[in-house]
Amino acid sequence: MWFVDQSKQMFLDFIAEGMQQPSTLTLTDGEQWRSEAGAEAGVVRLVWNAEPSSGEFAPVVLVRKGDCQEFFGWVNTYLGNWRPLSGLSRVLLFEEAHSGPLLSEKRSLRGLEGAALGLVYGELATHLVKARTRYEKSKVTLGACNATCSFAMGRALAVGIPSTEEIVQKWSKVRRIADQPLESWSQKDLLGPLSVLANLKGPCRTHSKTSGISKVVGVCRGLLDDGIIHFDALAGLVKGWPDLRSAFSRMDGPLENRVRVLSDTLTSVSGKRKHIPIEVEFACGLLASQVLPGRFDHVGVLVRYLPSMSNLVLWYGLCVGLTPASTARDFGSILARRILRDMLVEDTIFSTPRCDISIGELDVISASAYSLHELHLGTPGYLVVEISPCVNTQVKWPRRRHRQHEQQRLFEDDIRTVDTLVHDLDNALHKARTGLNALRRPEA
Repeated sequence: MWFVDQSKQMFLDFIAEGMQQPSTLTLTDGEQWRSEAGAEAGVVRLVWNAEPSSGEFAPVVLVRKGDCQEFFGWVNTYLGNWRPLSGLSRVLLFEEAHSGPLLSEKRSLRGLEGAALGLVYGELATHLVKARTRYEKSKVTLGACNATCSFAMGRALAVGIPSTEEIVQKWSKVRRIADQPLESWSQKDLLGPLSVLANLKGPCRTHSKTSGISKVVGVCRGLLDDGIIHFDALAGLVKGWPDLRSAFSRMDGPLENRVRVLSDTLTSVSGKRKHIPIEVEFACGLLASQVLPGRFDHVGVLVRYLPSMSNLVLWYGLCVGLTPASTARDFGSILARRILRDMLVEDTIFSTPRCDISIGELDVISASAYSLHELHLGTPGYLVVEISPCVNTQVKWPRRRHRQHEQQRLFEDDIRTVDTLVHDLDNALHKARTGLNALRRPEA
């Protein structure tokens, strides 16, 4: 590695002079390049993974934690032709540079690809249902899938970043800055299923105080490793819910019977309490996955229970993806493979950023509407934001002051299909006729 420490004035001179190779450039094959001990406050460190030639800007810029916001503010004030800088070079904290996996190109989820896909489908389906009161498979597009928090979490795990809460918080922050918050869904709702995925991958830096998570991980581990539900572990989750426990033994016979058992059980569970414990909600999603094991075909049965079990479809998607016979990779023809391609793309912190801007720089310039207006997009209509090193998410852009009716468009294409419009009109006409007939019906 080659690196050089520069003050802000030296940084300005370096750029103004055509980025000539610095005379104080240091070569190291050890840890010196990412050691904060030798970096003074207010100084930035430019790092190259090969000896730089003249005119070559550093692929990585390291700053101290307390200097990050000030640095981005300074760049956007004095380097107008270089903003956003994070779209050209990765601006990282020293502590982020110490992650070993970020220096390796190979990315893997170690057998959890189906589970990650299931969570992406489940989250997107929930977004669509909460916004439109129904699930439309035609709205499940690559862009919509890649905009989910589950996609960002899957990517984070693939690059070796296991902090679930950090990813959820940063993803939510981007949506707030873009004026596209998810009003009907809190960060806490997403933490449970994503924490389970992270714990299945390996040690997870999560501070969730939900006691049921460890039990859920145990059941999911059995499903992943052995391909079966260990009912002794399941019994600990559904203790005190006899209808739910007995339902698993009745998931046999014709498909119609399994759907009926599922519907009756969910109605019973949702009617017992206003707040359903996370482990019971998971068990309901697991039960749904047993109707047609490995297939994501019964979202329509689950959507009516989302008011009382907001994560039901996410748990369903996770369990479908963990099932050995899962068809998650075949969902939407090539769609699933495209999602995995983007989730597992080879990348290092020294690679060219695949984003328009990082969340750190976006946060700083979000105070200025003028600066936001100047952002150049790689894909028209979408802003791609790096929320952690090598982990991107995307939001619709330019941002609009959100209104209630705009919520239904957060995760779908701008142009609705003719078939969808006709379907909506047909539903409206049916409701109108039903209401008219009720008015005409003579009273008994």
